[in-house]
Amino acid sequence: MILVSEPIVSNLFQSGLLTCPFAEKASPALSYDVVATEESALRPEAQAFIDWITATAHAEH
Repeated sequence: MILVSEPIVSNLFQSGLLTCPFAEKASPALSYDVVATEESALRPEAQAFIDWITATAHAEH
């Protein structure tokens, strides 16, 4: 069992790899920050992750 942000794992719900055992969903008023050193933020894999997580968050809203 995991507690996750639905937009981050929506593809896993759609594919059936995850299921939600409860009808209720929480809608917390949370925000997230991407924190990285300048050096690590320049790495292609870090930038790919930042791009993906940002696009996923924006798709939610």
